[in-house]
Amino acid sequence: MPDLAIDLSASNGALTWIADAYTVALTALVLPLGAIDDRLGRCNVLIVGTVDFGAASLAASFADSTSTLIVWRAVMGLGAAMVACLSTGGAYLLSR
Repeated sequence: MPDLAIDLSASNGALTWIADAYTVALTALVLPLGAIDDRLGRCNVLIVGTVDFGAASLAASFADSTSTLIVWRAVMGLGAAMVACLSTGGAYLLSR
């Protein structure tokens, strides 16, 4: 984080959002994406989530401002929520 603060001239508030945007998006989207996961199929959502997470990670590595990095971190959280739906749904199915 100190390197990000220097490279992007980020304030303490921006650094907090950089760290938390991923978690906020992940926790807010797990349940709604679980419903979408049930409708569209687990494999499809897993593939889209993995591609989304990878593409957002790559894009975040080229971010040149704090707001851009925060947005890409939130998009990473979206992809992680898609992948997490599979793990929670799979655990449910295995417990049956």
